[in-house]
Amino acid sequence: MNSIFQAYQYTLAEYYYVAGKDDKTESLLMAVMGQEAFENSYFSARLLRYPSYRGQHHELAQKFARIYETSEDFVDNMDCELLYSSIQFELGNKELAFQLVENLIANARKSQNKLKIVEGDLLKLRMLAETNGDQRVIRNLFIEAVTYAAENGIAQPFWFERKLVAEVFNAFKMDFKKELTAESINFISRVLSVDPQKGLSEEKKCSGKKQIDGLTEREKEVLDELAEGSTNLQIAEKLCVSLATIKTHINNIYGKLEVNNRVAVVNKLKNET
Repeated sequence: MNSIFQAYQYTLAEYYYVAGKDDKTESLLMAVMGQEAFENSYFSARLLRYPSYRGQHHELAQKFARIYETSEDFVDNMDCELLYSSIQFELGNKELAFQLVENLIANARKSQNKLKIVEGDLLKLRMLAETNGDQRVIRNLFIEAVTYAAENGIAQPFWFERKLVAEVFNAFKMDFKKELTAESINFISRVLSVDPQKGLSEEKKCSGKKQIDGLTEREKEVLDELAEGSTNLQIAEKLCVSLATIKTHINNIYGKLEVNNRVAVVNKLKNET
């Protein structure tokens, strides 16, 4: 159960991060970082992969880099390779960072790992943009990333690099309209214009809102605590009721919201904010 709850905590923290709720992200992470499991660098890497978060946690990023350099467990993990490349770039080791990300992109292309091709392209694109790199290479990386993303429905990497992506897209818009398919142009336009937290149709939003409005006041209180990442015991203590009562409320919430776990509850709330 601990591993399930830890995964839930990180999912919730990432939701807060995407939604721009940095204070909630921080409080949740600081509450769980002291747990033994979070000494594992795979866990700490989950949020370090986002540039703005690394900027707030230089020491944690440097600690990850040291562990990565001395551990054989990371050798075949592209997520960790991407993060390590980013950290090296930010530490000023730009030549090494470029070499690492180019190797990663080459390996991703060889294995046809479309997600890592997109993530690698966007990382290299950011590196080039920040070092006044070759504009032709920047255009080509953007075209490849958007093409693979549009074909495979890969949007998340663009949400976390939205500012950079928007700048590049606007700078070369006329070129991209000639070189990208209409499908790819529509895809990147949607990514840049639609808030990822408000991407559902109005019909689905109204349906979800009715479900939440259908909860009792006590169930809404429990729902708020679930969204904060509280455990069943913590909710019971805060609301001064028994653990069994909280479990009953949660089961009722699951039934009314048509979900079967905490992560799905968070996603349901996310789509209503």
